[in-house]
Amino acid sequence: RRRALAEWIASPDNPLTARVMVNRIWHWHFGRGIVAAPGNFGKMGAKPSHPELLDWLATEFIRQGWSVKQMSRLIMNSETYKMTSDFSQAANLEKDPANIYLWRFPLRRLEAEAIRDVILSASGRINLQAGGQPFFPAIPKSVRESYLQGKWVMTAEEPSTWRRSVYAYWKRGLKYPMFEVHDQPDPNVTCEMRNTTTVPTQALTLLNNEFVLIQARHFAERVVREAGADPAKQIRVLYQIALARNPSQKEMNQSLTFLRKQRVYHTRRASRADSRLSALTDMAHVMLNANEFVYI
Repeated sequence: RRRALAEWIASPDNPLTARVMVNRIWHWHFGRGIVAAPGNFGKMGAKPSHPELLDWLATEFIRQGWSVKQMSRLIMNSETYKMTSDFSQAANLEKDPANIYLWRFPLRRLEAEAIRDVILSASGRINLQAGGQPFFPAIPKSVRESYLQGKWVMTAEEPSTWRRSVYAYWKRGLKYPMFEVHDQPDPNVTCEMRNTTTVPTQALTLLNNEFVLIQARHFAERVVREAGADPAKQIRVLYQIALARNPSQKEMNQSLTFLRKQRVYHTRRASRADSRLSALTDMAHVMLNANEFVYI
């Protein structure tokens, strides 16, 4: 009976399964599904914004052997996915302010785990070891003393804990603070769609978290290795790594001014060479806190 049920669910003659799945794939890429309620395709759910597109994607999904990778490739090569979020037209804003009909790419923030991963990627210190046992993220001392009970291996911020966040240990009674503040869902319940909030503690975390401060230093060291001692070249490499673009002339001038001020500040406390790296570390920290870094 269970096999019969499974074969019916995954049958090409049952379009509901394919429709639900392609809607979720679309949701992963755009932050909103063609049906806004990914877990409810009934009368109590939302109507699809593009019903013909949903039908076509469902049939194409079945035709391509139920391959999630093929559907992702199809969506990401579409004109819709390639649009910029900077594009704006007054008429479109008036008719469709929520961008339901996708006349531009929807601006959205990265998930909590992805924010940590892109910080590690920018610093060049991401540990790409795949599989195996989960790692225990380093927990601040205040969290350890106040909330920690049961199993949790205490770790330091080091390469063994700088693996991709998908391998992080989850404890139902205690979330990793950096993930929690960026809306990681409750592991006790099924989550069809993550909430996305904007609260002060997110900015405070990216400014003060020990992990972020350490990676900002590694980011600066990486830039020195790739760009040498020329400040203008360092800034260009910073932008290319963090934002995948070159700075505008205004951004270049502002960044050079910032570096000069920070060098003067750090020279009072350290040697000239250390002050240069410290100033560049501050600049790298700024880049890791930029909206453009954590938003797609």
